[in-house]
Amino acid sequence: MCRRKGEKRGSDRMKVSRGPLTDPNVRWTTAAAQAYLAAEPGAGRPAARVAPPGRPGSGEETDRLLADGIEHLRRGMSPQEPYLWRSDRATVHHDPCDAWRGAAGVLATLTRAARHRPSTIDNTALDLVKQAAAWVDARLYEVSRILPGLSFGRAGTAIALYDAAVLLGDSRLAARAVALAHCLPVCGPNADVTNGVSGAGLARIRLWQATDDPVLRDDALAGAEAVLAAADRDGDEWRWSIPSTTGATSGTHSSYGFGHGLAGIATFLLHAAEVADRTAAAKGATPRRDDLSGLSARLWRAARGAGETLLRAARPDRGGLFWPATPDGDDRIDGLHWCNGSAGAGMFLIRLAAATGDDRFASAARRCAPAAHSLWTSPPGACCGLAGAGQLLLDLADVTGESRWRADAARIGEVIADQAVAVDGLRISAEPDNGYAYGAGTAGVLDFLLRLRHGGPGPWLPNLRTAPAAAVADPSVSMGAGSLVNGPDRTVPIGQS
Repeated sequence: MCRRKGEKRGSDRMKVSRGPLTDPNVRWTTAAAQAYLAAEPGAGRPAARVAPPGRPGSGEETDRLLADGIEHLRRGMSPQEPYLWRSDRATVHHDPCDAWRGAAGVLATLTRAARHRPSTIDNTALDLVKQAAAWVDARLYEVSRILPGLSFGRAGTAIALYDAAVLLGDSRLAARAVALAHCLPVCGPNADVTNGVSGAGLARIRLWQATDDPVLRDDALAGAEAVLAAADRDGDEWRWSIPSTTGATSGTHSSYGFGHGLAGIATFLLHAAEVADRTAAAKGATPRRDDLSGLSARLWRAARGAGETLLRAARPDRGGLFWPATPDGDDRIDGLHWCNGSAGAGMFLIRLAAATGDDRFASAARRCAPAAHSLWTSPPGACCGLAGAGQLLLDLADVTGESRWRADAARIGEVIADQAVAVDGLRISAEPDNGYAYGAGTAGVLDFLLRLRHGGPGPWLPNLRTAPAAAVADPSVSMGAGSLVNGPDRTVPIGQS
């Protein structure tokens, strides 16, 4: 158990909450544990405590974690300091307004909380949104240069500020967020999502969907052209070389992950292809995916090619799938990583399946779901832990309409609750040493719990227009009420918080 500096062993400041780790009466028998671990990912999960897809979940434990988590964020806010929420980790040089370690990620979670207005939170979240949005707005351009990344640049900042502005009904603040998105770089040495051009492109598309701003649309397509040009093709294999360190001019690596590699970059190209199609349709043209000279066709070919690359590179593991850390290596990424692991790959694959109707991608996405044996050894965070894997499960539930995924997401919520710690009388869903931030701390875990408890679309990414869904749904699985796979042409809201 982590302790603050100076705390004595046995301090009651941080205690594991009542659960299987501390209460023998609720601990499983050996036989029950063996049966659970032997089950295929997503199979045989009890759903008694879980609402049908598209409907809010329930649970006093989750309500307590949400109420205490928002109060924890309120107590931790320090508007007079260089960072609105301090971090107990060594992150003193990060952007104070970015999404993963700065104020924007916490603001995004508070906006979701205020939108749903759970009775246990009252008006606290809305008040915090007003304060945090004003703090970020006042520092919007207080950086030496604006970086493009969704997580570690200002792309996530633009999204969080715009969503807060919509909630607050503040047109001036919304215009400021869009203006910030206009300033994001269109090209650069890094094509990835967390730090690079694909992150900026995803933010532009998300805001374009909300505003119909032609500058955002045109810049998103220009960014997609730049990303296509930077591809490091090897026959049918798609990959991108990413700088090993931010701003590096030499030393690169390639990966299959969402945050820093193929899955995330291809997600941007997939959304850009949809933008190109809609732009052509608005001009009275019929998009032709077989016209290899057109931008739309080249983007669709890249997105599908990336999906095929992932299918070829996938390694089976006890019913699931994983990918090696690098295309030419054998090392694997252990744990439930959104940034580098199966969770992020699954998010791209289920979107590609929804857009193309190709069941091979849907089947692979299902096999990216976390296995039961991995839950208790994973941290709770959004980037590299349970919350990020839980977001994949909710995406699977939204796209396929299969209720088992929401049941599995609820199981992750239970594990998070059982691993919660007590801090100053509050039950906190992330270790205090991980701070308040979105990537590894409290805010990212709360964002998942809010979506699990109250429904709604996922964070940060755009909505996706999709093809007929007959191939996305598993014919062997009964569809739950509220399924999103009923129409021939629909928008699946899995990417807008």
